[in-house]
Amino acid sequence: VTGIYGISALAIGFAGPVAGHLIDHLGPRWLYVVGAAALFVAYAGAAYATELWHFYLALGVFIGFSSACLGNVAQTPLIAIWFKGRVSTVLGIIGGATGIGALIFAPMAQVLIDLYGYRAAYYGLAGVALLLAVPLTILPWRRIEAGRDGTGPGPAATNRKSTRLNSSHVSESRMP
Repeated sequence: VTGIYGISALAIGFAGPVAGHLIDHLGPRWLYVVGAAALFVAYAGAAYATELWHFYLALGVFIGFSSACLGNVAQTPLIAIWFKGRVSTVLGIIGGATGIGALIFAPMAQVLIDLYGYRAAYYGLAGVALLLAVPLTILPWRRIEAGRDGTGPGPAATNRKSTRLNSSHVSESRMP
């Protein structure tokens, strides 16, 4: 089991730059959807696992990739837009919430495993991940990307027609 966590940590490290590229070119909406889809694949894959390496792939690689997409890479630019001057405080609150979520989620997963078996528990977790993807696609992302005051943090170098985050910037530009 500790090997899976090690693979997951490596996957987060390798996937972080990929997630950064995705947010620059696709925007946060699709980065969150890709992350939720990877989470679905991870849990569904674990439910179908018959060999140890299947768990390494599903829970190591896909959870790591999902964490990179749903974690700081996606959160930090949005936090910088919405909470100018209080980014550290908000990141601290999110870090605390992440720890509380782990304290709740891990025992809940164990209860599901004890009651229904690991396959059914992972199917359930895959369903939750899939349900997360739906609202992520319909959130008002242009408004979210624009920030509290509607101006965003400033110009960016993207060639997308719609508003997109580029590192810590928002832009309106036209496709050729």
